[in-house]
Amino acid sequence: MTIFSIKAPVVAAAVGAAVVAGSFAVPTSAEAAPKCGKHEQVVKILTKKYKEKRTAIGLVSNKGVMELYVSKGGSWTALFTRPDGVSCVMAAGSAMETLKAALGPEV
Repeated sequence: MTIFSIKAPVVAAAVGAAVVAGSFAVPTSAEAAPKCGKHEQVVKILTKKYKEKRTAIGLVSNKGVMELYVSKGGSWTALFTRPDGVSCVMAAGSAMETLKAALGPEV
């Protein structure tokens, strides 16, 4: 299910997997947080309350930025920020694993 146009393949794969996985995830981590708010406020909740740090970022056409926040414990949040600075939690879940991916030649 591709709903975002992101140029970096690794970020696209990570965010795509996060969005798809979030559709089936049991409510955890940032799902209890407000769904939308000022970017600074949402990020403060993710970093302070859920101990998540930004691990990936990508442009979504000309419509905003998608960020992936992940904690050491495996909780994660996919955050979309509009040009006006409003951020919305698109998906969140648990058991995130970081894989070493060989990028290989550009596609």
